[in-house]
Amino acid sequence: MRRWLCVICTVLCLFKPMDVKAEETVEVSAVSAILIDTNSGRVLYEKGSQDAHLCGGMARLMAAVTAMDNSDIEVQFSNPDGRTFTTSTGLLTDGTTYSRNDLVRAVMVGGYDDCAYALSLTQDDFVSKMNAKASSIGMTASHFTDSYDAGNGECVTTAHDLAQLAVEVLDEDVLSPLFKEAIGQLGDMTYTRTLVSYEGLNGQYDATSSEGVISLVSAERSNTRFIACVMGAADADAAHNDIVKLLDYGYANYKSVTMTKDSVGTKEVELQDGEESKQFTFYLASDLFALMPSSADESLLKTEVVLVDENDPDRIQAYVAIHMGEEEIGRITMQKKVTVLNPKTPMEMLYTYFSYGCMAVAALGILLFVFKHASRAVKPSE
Repeated sequence: MRRWLCVICTVLCLFKPMDVKAEETVEVSAVSAILIDTNSGRVLYEKGSQDAHLCGGMARLMAAVTAMDNSDIEVQFSNPDGRTFTTSTGLLTDGTTYSRNDLVRAVMVGGYDDCAYALSLTQDDFVSKMNAKASSIGMTASHFTDSYDAGNGECVTTAHDLAQLAVEVLDEDVLSPLFKEAIGQLGDMTYTRTLVSYEGLNGQYDATSSEGVISLVSAERSNTRFIACVMGAADADAAHNDIVKLLDYGYANYKSVTMTKDSVGTKEVELQDGEESKQFTFYLASDLFALMPSSADESLLKTEVVLVDENDPDRIQAYVAIHMGEEEIGRITMQKKVTVLNPKTPMEMLYTYFSYGCMAVAALGILLFVFKHASRAVKPSE
């Protein structure tokens, strides 16, 4: 599974926010909304993003993410309770086996409740696993009672949590391409959906609840990736208009600048550690992306490698200090590789172990000698 976000997000979530004078403001009609930059994790706009709302069909998306943790690739459908579904393929029958990935595609692209329910059959106690998965990816205000939202009013989430869910979807090899697909196939049935017309769109999932329409969208241009979410919109058109406003706001006011790991370079230090001479090499595992105001002069962005405890082989570390002009705006810890420059040969190692063994035997002999003679010196009382 790709974890590209883990590397780049490590960096700029540590940055001090730069002063940004937005060239325009944005207003959305939805009850809750959020816009985040996935490279840095920075929230660029929010409106009630931490307020809990009924999650509606977003439970299906959570089910698809949870199902990917199971290695089983086939599911035998069973509906002993005779459940009815608001959006159904009408194809799933008891005792029939379906591909997990086909069911996931039907959920991601078609939004089918019966397929989301079928995914819950992939693991025991699936709903508990959904909640555990949600908590592990930062959806701390979300709670699920089933895999497709049966309409009991107990499945809740927030715009902030849904943005975290989108990050997870984008990071999953199977789900990421489905996030932007408009057509799918299940058996003899072909299904489609309408995606928002937006340059750089690379993900979308819409759902409804009794509180209104929910829309979750990701877009990427020139290494700048935003996730926008709205909840409680009056209808799909209103939700998508709000999404476009949020994305337009982000691209009008911000840009990403790449700092390659090669441009940062490495730092090597040699230290003596007891009898060994060690070389410490500090490096970045991946390129860095800095989110900046669109009007900022990116030529002022500089990096410097700084050593910490540079004379202590046990504690030595290094970080990249990132400067905008004369001001430090952030830092990131570098990876460390340790190489022993004068390793002992096998014979030297054998000699060392032999010497330690001899010393241990000698010490034991001395202790036994002292104990033997000390016990003879002690006479029993008469």
